[in-house]
Formats: sequence, C-alpha cells, structure tokens
Amino acid sequence: MNRLFDFDAAVNREGQSGDLQPGEWQAGRSQPPDRAEQPLTVSEFYRRVDGAITAAFPSGLDLWVQGEIHSVADYSGKSGHLYMDVIDPGVSGSGAPVLRVVCWKSVWMLLRERLVRAGIDLQEGMSVRLRGDVALYRARGQVQFAVRELDLESLLGKLELQRRRLIAALESEGLLEKNRSLPRPAVPLCVGLVASPGTEGYNDFMGQLGASGLSFRVYVVPTVVQGAQAPGAIVKSLEELERRSGEVDICVIVRGGGARADLMAFDAEPVARRIVGMSVPVWTGIGHTGDESVADLVAASAYATPTRCGAALVETVSSYVQHAMSRAGVIAGSAAIYLGEASRSRDHMSRRLADLCSRHIDQARGDLVRRSESIGVRSQAHADRAADRVALFARLAAGGFVRAVERGSERVEAVQRLVTSHDPRRQLARGYSLTSVVDPGAPFGRRLLRSAQDCAAGTTLLTEFADGVMRSVADGLHKASDGIASSLDDGSNGAGEPDKRKPGRRLANR
Repeated sequence: MNRLFDFDAAVNREGQSGDLQPGEWQAGRSQPPDRAEQPLTVSEFYRRVDGAITAAFPSGLDLWVQGEIHSVADYSGKSGHLYMDVIDPGVSGSGAPVLRVVCWKSVWMLLRERLVRAGIDLQEGMSVRLRGDVALYRARGQVQFAVRELDLESLLGKLELQRRRLIAALESEGLLEKNRSLPRPAVPLCVGLVASPGTEGYNDFMGQLGASGLSFRVYVVPTVVQGAQAPGAIVKSLEELERRSGEVDICVIVRGGGARADLMAFDAEPVARRIVGMSVPVWTGIGHTGDESVADLVAASAYATPTRCGAALVETVSSYVQHAMSRAGVIAGSAAIYLGEASRSRDHMSRRLADLCSRHIDQARGDLVRRSESIGVRSQAHADRAADRVALFARLAAGGFVRAVERGSERVEAVQRLVTSHDPRRQLARGYSLTSVVDPGAPFGRRLLRSAQDCAAGTTLLTEFADGVMRSVADGLHKASDGIASSLDDGSNGAGEPDKRKPGRRLANR
C-alpha cells in the first residue's frame, strides 16, 4: 500500500519520545545518558541511524515517492547505474529538501529499455513517481532512495499534459494553420521523405508511389523515428529538406504504427516548431488509431498511416493528370472544330480568290492588247521619222567626211616629206658617216661620238656608212694644227698616199 512516512513518529515507536529542548540528548532512550557512558563510534552511530531508518521504512514496504527531477546522471556506459536528485515541485532555494535517488544497474537496464520503447528520455523538470527502498550510504553519510520501479503511466500522463499545453501555445501564437496555409503544389512529383529506410512504414509509403506508374522523384533523409534521440534527428532531417526547398515540392514524414508512447517524438515541441517553420507543405503519415500527434496538427495534411499518405499523394498527381488529359481532350475537340471551319473558310476564300484573279487577268489581257496596238502604230511613226533623220545626217556626214579625209591626207604627206628630209640614211647616202663608241652600258651597246674630247686612245670606234659599218681603234687625240690634220686636208690618207675617193670629198665625223 502507499504510505506517507514520518521519521520522528517511527523513532518514537522504538521507545523515544518527547520534544527535545536545545542541549537535550535522545538516542533510543527516554533519559539522557550518564556522563560516564562511553561516546558512540561512527560505525555505532550509523548502525543506530540505519536501525531507525529500517524501523521507519521496513524492508518490503510498498513505498512510493513523487517529485520533480532536479538533476539526472546516466552512467550506463560506465558503472551502469542511474543517479537523480528529486525535489518537491515548485520548491527551490538552498534550503529545499533534496532526495538522492539511485537506480542500480540490474534495475536500471530494465527500466531504461522500457523508457526507450516508450520514446521517453528522463530530463530535468520532468515529474516522476518512483517506488523503492530507503537506504543509508555510510561512505558519504547520505540517505538514498533505491528505485525498484518507475510509474510509466503517470509519466505518460504528465507528457500528455505537456502535449496539450504545447497545442494551446501553438494555437495562441497562430501557428497551427501556418504550414497548412502554404500554396499546395498541383503536381507534387518531387518529394522530400523523412523516414527510417527499411521499416514497414517506409516500405508501405514507397510501395504506393512505385505502384502508381507515375514519375515520382523521392529524396530520402534517413532518420530515427522512435526513442529519445528521435525528436532531434527529425528536426535535423527537416532542416536538410528546408535547405533543398527549391528541389522538393512537399515534405513527407512517415512512421509505422505502434503504442502511444512509441509516437512521443511527434509530440515534441522542437519537431512541431520545425514543421511550422518549413517553406514547403509538410504531409504526415504517422500510424496511430487514437489522438493525432502535434506534428499531425501543425502539418498541411495528416494521414493515419503511411499507406494512406502515399495513396493521397498518388491521388493528387493522378487527379491533375486526369484533369490535364480532360482539358487536352477538350482542346483537341475545339481545335478539330476550328480547323474544320478554317478549312471550309479557306476553300471558300480560295474559290473567290481564283475568280477574282481570273477577272483581273482577263482585264489585264485586254488592256495589254489595246496598248500593244497603240504602241505598234506609234512605233512605226517614230521609226519613219528616225529613218528620215538618219538619212539626212548621213548625207551631211558624207560630205564633211570626204573633206576631212582630204585635209588629213595633205597633212600626212607634209609630215612624210619632213621626216624624209631629216632621215639619217639620206645623209649617209650623201657621203656622210656616223661614228660611235662601243659602250656596253649604252642603248644598243654603243654611244654616239659627238666630240673628239670623248675619244681616248685605244677606244673602239664604229663608223657607219651608207653601205656598211667599219670598226677602228683610236690612236690618240690630235689638234687641228698637227700634221695629221693637214695631211687630211691635202687629200692624203695619213700615210702619205693620195686619197682615191672623188676629188673634193673627204670623210667627216658628223
């Protein structure tokens, strides 16, 4: 049975009584001890205290203690024990009573497994109800409460109260509808999935998408969905999808069915506020048969199972596809009607255009014939007048041309006579000669000798006559007063012999 124990009353039942005044002694007897009695040793002192505690809290007593966790230390990885300080709710300060609670490894391993399955992590500020025994830890002089059992149902009731308070807070802040108010994508084919791959809930959801035949693209962020670490893991997964908000149309959180305690992670405040802060709609498919989780309440859409969530997603896309196909059929029908009317209108316009063109062609043909006839008459008249003008110009040009030719002929004959009179060959025929010096750099390989000063001794000379060319070599330059000049004037050839040419003629270099 549950009892509230009074330590003083339990001590009095062992033969000690009365309210003590300062300086009075009470140690299991009604009268103070004789001053000659030996003092207690520490061990004896603790034996008596331990006896008093045992008398107050007999072994096997069904003792329950309720309080608030002030601090907790889990040494599962070392000694395997759990240590807590528990205080009365709302009591604080240096004088507040603190109960030292220990849960030995043999008990804590079992309790810890139950808490993990329930998704509960013992934390400061959490209200707990514990059953156990009172013991004296003599090494430190501490009274400890050794836990044998933890009231999980009571703890879950406290968590439910926290859940309701969280819902009320979110509602007062206007956040319950925030994610639901985001625009819903018409074709959510790009899905960001927060789930534990390989679990039943994950397989059910993915099975719905795979069987639909639609081109879903799923970006999976693996996470744990149960246990003490689940809230933080889910928040990190949602943050990852938020960073990819431009790549996904919606975010989906799925978890298979389980006990109410197994779904506590989805009632956590960090998870709820992370969903509220998402920039894309969040759908949940959390298996449950009872009340909705807080995550369901703040999500854009909530479904009782992952299978229903996947089916709803498929239905959304399929409905859009069917609507699009229906609209496409309407458009195709309207297009066929429009094309039929356009074809008939085109045929009618083609016939009208052909008739109009035919009339214009006939009219143009008549105009062309009339203009051709008019052009023929006018062309003949113009041709006759042009022929008359050509004949007149021909006659005038013929007389002028004859006179011009005669004047030209006279000028040509005068030029010919002038040229002939200056032709060097006529001078050569008259007995003159031309003397030139051989010069390879001059035109035709020779240079006309115009002065005796230009002829040095040994120079090769070419003398041209009417009947041929004579090559000679100069032996030097002689003045006119020299003997050779006078011999030339006497008609000798320079060697004392008379010149055999005609009298009165001599060679001259000109």
